[in-house]
Amino acid sequence: MIFIILFIILLILTFDLTKIRNQNNEMIQQNQRVIELLKETRNQ
Repeated sequence: MIFIILFIILLILTFDLTKIRNQNNEMIQQNQRVIELLKETRNQ
């Protein structure tokens, strides 16, 4: 019984971690776009 509860908690935690990681990846991509835009405007 306890093992089942622990397993469920583990599943929820790993799911949350993957969600957070995905959000971080999106943030990084957005930041790279902003950097590219800044470079372009400075070059003009």
